Amino acid sequence: MTDNAAEIAAPAPRGRWPLAVVVWIDLAIVVALVLLTSALVQGLGLGIAARAQGLTPDQLRGMDESGLLRLLGIRWIFISTLLQNLIFIAVPLVRVRLLRRSPLASIGIGLPAWPILIGASVGMGILALLMNVGLGLFFSQVLHIEQNQSAQFGALISRGDYFGQLLFAIMAVVIAPLGEETLFRGYLFHALRGSDRPWQLGLAMAFSAGLFSAVHLFNVTQGQIALVVPIFLLGLVFVGGAYLTKSILPGIIAHMMFNSLGVLGLLVCVNVPALGCPI
Repeated sequence: MTDNAAEIAAPAPRGRWPLAVVVWIDLAIVVALVLLTSALVQGLGLGIAARAQGLTPDQLRGMDESGLLRLLGIRWIFISTLLQNLIFIAVPLVRVRLLRRSPLASIGIGLPAWPILIGASVGMGILALLMNVGLGLFFSQVLHIEQNQSAQFGALISRGDYFGQLLFAIMAVVIAPLGEETLFRGYLFHALRGSDRPWQLGLAMAFSAGLFSAVHLFNVTQGQIALVVPIFLLGLVFVGGAYLTKSILPGIIAHMMFNSLGVLGLLVCVNVPALGCPI
């Protein structure tokens, strides 16, 4: 009996969709998972808090967003934010490393040389801070537009609740930069950039910064434009750094530096009410 197994041609490798196409599917997955986990966690938290305080559904519906945040509390928001950013990190890693067997360096996850890491991190952090201060003054003093992100965050923490303040600091300074830089400057930007044609590179940077700023719309209930524009430009700074250094790590560090100053200012205002901060 003749063994003709060797005569059978090996099946041709299946073609893979370009990452620039797949990334939109993954973004839809991210949105669906974030909405689901946020609804479950925050719904559970509100239900438990409302039951403990004897609130009726009608009373809950009559609360404004700040009231709901105070009722929910920093602990449930921390859990919700942690899960959200784990999704931001897990979906790109599963797609790139497990499903496509590509190196993580292909989406900017790698360690650049130390001089580049330190210089880029500090440089982007200082640039982001100066830009944010300048734009904040422009919107408030020239255009008379005030956004209320600090007031919304201030509703989550209270004077004397140092454990809650610690959770808030970890959430804003560590968790959010890790998740956001991985998704927006790591996966989204590198998936969309394709070749380094200027127009394609510019579109990838703009999409990355635009979606990054859109996510933060949920942090304010007034003066959205005064928050979205600075965050969009902040996103451009960080994505530019990711492109030049071929790593998202400098952006993560700069993002942490930037957020840490905002958190420090908010905590000082909460714990020293005599300052009269508008929160």
